[in-house]
Amino acid sequence: MFTTILTDKETGRVIKNRIPLYPLRYEELKSAVSRAGFKKAEFFGDCDKAEYNPEAYVLICAADK
Repeated sequence: MFTTILTDKETGRVIKNRIPLYPLRYEELKSAVSRAGFKKAEFFGDCDKAEYNPEAYVLICAADK
């Protein structure tokens, strides 16, 4: 479960959210992207487009049909 609490400093409004996250792995995502008909897919290990590696904390996919 991923839980967040956001407080708007201007209004004091508090927004709470909780959502289950699915641990999607590289091979599973790569297969799903291919089955969905995407022709080009790139995978990154961070938001700066570092090459993906299995030890990366983040998995980002940019795909074009």
